[in-house]
Amino acid sequence: MDRIVQRLRELTSALEEGKKKCEEVAGTIPDPHIRKSILGLEKQSIEYALELSQEIQTRGGSLPSVPERIAAPESRFGKQARNIEKEVIKICRKIEGSIIKLYGRMLTDPILNESLRLMIRAQMNGIMRSTLQLKLLSKLLYTSW
Repeated sequence: MDRIVQRLRELTSALEEGKKKCEEVAGTIPDPHIRKSILGLEKQSIEYALELSQEIQTRGGSLPSVPERIAAPESRFGKQARNIEKEVIKICRKIEGSIIKLYGRMLTDPILNESLRLMIRAQMNGIMRSTLQLKLLSKLLYTSW
């Protein structure tokens, strides 16, 4: 039981880190569609972290400390837009890789009950869908045909 709580904490922390990364770059993105997708991924990370925190409490664990909200940087629209888009995709891949790895470890744990397994699988699929959507949108908007 304690191992599950520890993994849930790790996953919650990874989602919080993903939220921070999204928050940091959202204000720097000139394209409204990509900015909206990044903000959607941020919101999704918050919701998933909240679900996991509730599960931690249900299992008798303590919650990880909640990081303070950071202010989004000032907009840097202009010549560097294309470089910013590449950076967003790099961050997206990093978020996806670390979080998906943690979700995968959770799913292979034999102690995991079926309801928690379903929640973990649904969250993993949601993160994968959101990051894929963001990568495809960026590629569509910034790749020459």
